Amino acid sequence: LGYSTDTGPRITLDWKRRRVGPSGQRLLSELRLSQPHSRLKTEYLIPLQRPAKDALSFGFSLDHYDTDSRSGNLALVNAKHSVGLENGWRRSLGLDYSYEDFDVADQQDTAYLLVPNIQWNRLKSDGLTFIQRGQRLDFRIEGALEQLLSSTSYLQVYTNDKFIYGFGGGNWRVLARAELGATQADDLLELPASKRFF
Repeated sequence: LGYSTDTGPRITLDWKRRRVGPSGQRLLSELRLSQPHSRLKTEYLIPLQRPAKDALSFGFSLDHYDTDSRSGNLALVNAKHSVGLENGWRRSLGLDYSYEDFDVADQQDTAYLLVPNIQWNRLKSDGLTFIQRGQRLDFRIEGALEQLLSSTSYLQVYTNDKFIYGFGGGNWRVLARAELGATQADDLLELPASKRFF
């Protein structure tokens, strides 16, 4: 149970089976309910040769969103291969397929997308509680082609970063966030609401 100014009251339920079979596979499920955004998702993770760093995962999710700027429903299935790199970086290669019906302003439409993607992320800090030095970097490139099981073509670049810097003997902290994105498409109105920047 929780409350925030963005979502209002919310409920989160999750279920984890940390070991499925002898190779340490995992099954994770989560349900989040709130007025502007609700989600049910399930993920199955298969450890690879370096179990602590590399994994293959398969996922499925259902989303319902209803905000002042957009509303709709999204169904998504995906597969992802993730490997640990040097200096704390992680690279993920993924393939998503989604179907979405959405309303944005006076537009009511549906979209289906086959989306290959690549993502790099890094999480680094000086501890787990009351962090004084830390950074979270996330960079993603994705796209779709109308000729390959998609209702439109586009290319998108997105980054979401956070930095923490402590000073004053640990009594003060500065938190900075940056979120940037760019989309190349013949017609942005053909993109579903989940792929637009609001």
